[in-house]
Amino acid sequence: RFFLQDLKSATRHGPAALDPSAITARAAGGESSGHFNLRPADKGAPFTVMVKFRELEADRVVTDAHGPMGMVSGKLEGQLDATGDIADPNALNGTGAIYLRDGQVRRYSLLVALGQILKIDEMMQLRLEEAHVKYHITPGLVTIDELILTSPNLRLSATGTVTFAGRLQLEAQLAINERIRKQLFAAVRENFRAIDLPGY
Repeated sequence: RFFLQDLKSATRHGPAALDPSAITARAAGGESSGHFNLRPADKGAPFTVMVKFRELEADRVVTDAHGPMGMVSGKLEGQLDATGDIADPNALNGTGAIYLRDGQVRRYSLLVALGQILKIDEMMQLRLEEAHVKYHITPGLVTIDELILTSPNLRLSATGTVTFAGRLQLEAQLAINERIRKQLFAAVRENFRAIDLPGY
């Protein structure tokens, strides 16, 4: 979640629809824009929403959602296109994507634990060359179609689901390049195998 400031919009309204168009606002140090259409006279009060955002400070977004301060840095951009019903907060459908630019992840507990087990120090503090998630939403469920985190020597990819209640289920793959592979203990090194991605 993030908090909107300086929100501006032209609005059309009537008995059948409320239509704020060309919405602009500031959020987490960045900019957001979008369009919202609500049909209150129809059953369930259905709506459509389109949101785009850019230059959001990742650390502020995380801390606004009660996450730990200083865990992630960089700028977020992305979009969401969705439909739903005001009467049912779970009846949301849509697609979206989020990209992290100039990203860095520090002391994220899962990555730290993996780094300690595998003796890969780089996992304690990842400098990301590429970081994005593409997803779609169905009632009560967010499906992660593609999650990619790439640093100079590592690539973490995943697909899975997140329920609206926050239950996360991911199937992930950790890929390493030859430089990191050579640093591993033999018993750990033998558990890695070549994949289709060149160099990993």
